[in-house]
Amino acid sequence: MAANRKNILIMLFVLLLGSAVIQMCEGIGPVPHRKYHVRVENGLKGRPLYAHCKSREDDLGEHKLQPGEQFSWGFYINMFGTTLFFCRMWYDLGHKSFEVFNCLQDEFIYQFCGYNTCHWKPMDDGIYVFHAQTGGWDLKYKWDK
Repeated sequence: MAANRKNILIMLFVLLLGSAVIQMCEGIGPVPHRKYHVRVENGLKGRPLYAHCKSREDDLGEHKLQPGEQFSWGFYINMFGTTLFFCRMWYDLGHKSFEVFNCLQDEFIYQFCGYNTCHWKPMDDGIYVFHAQTGGWDLKYKWDK
């Protein structure tokens, strides 16, 4: 009987700890099941963009986007609060690999994604991210040559 009580207490502790980690990522409160989105939009002038995005659990495959085309995906924060998506993007004049969503970067998620959608737009001079607080585009990365 004591062993069952101990197991129940351990399980409750793990659930509470997991909930706390998720809430840390959520930043503004207890919303453990919020869905996030990432959108990649080709802003290159007259050139296709190639993007390969993935997390530890999900490989979204390689995408070829013509100018103005986009692709997006939605997801929930994992129970450990460590959700991370990264992309490798390239075109004929440059390439870049970077994180497009990192649960542990709460301030970035709030300022740029508005706790909802992280919108990335590779352009000729670099890779921009939409700033939800200002409503404008910020240059985040320069292309590697």
